[in-house]
Amino acid sequence: GFSKKGKTLLRTIKKSSSTSLISKLSNYLRQITSEKNNHVRNRLVRMLDYDILATDIYVLGNRKAEDRVARLDFTHKIEMKED
Repeated sequence: GFSKKGKTLLRTIKKSSSTSLISKLSNYLRQITSEKNNHVRNRLVRMLDYDILATDIYVLGNRKAEDRVARLDFTHKIEMKED
């Protein structure tokens, strides 16, 4: 998860960056499906597929079976930790 400092940093990046900051994957996927350029859309989806797969592999290392859940990118919000 993110601390308050991390949250502040993300907010600053979001305001000053020309690149989108993805905070909710399902919303972003909806947004890119309207992308007119098929080549760009296909590359974005492919990169996201790798990211989702990486998350799925990462959670396999959790000790508790109930924490080994696939597709966390879609089912869980970003955690914000208290400092």
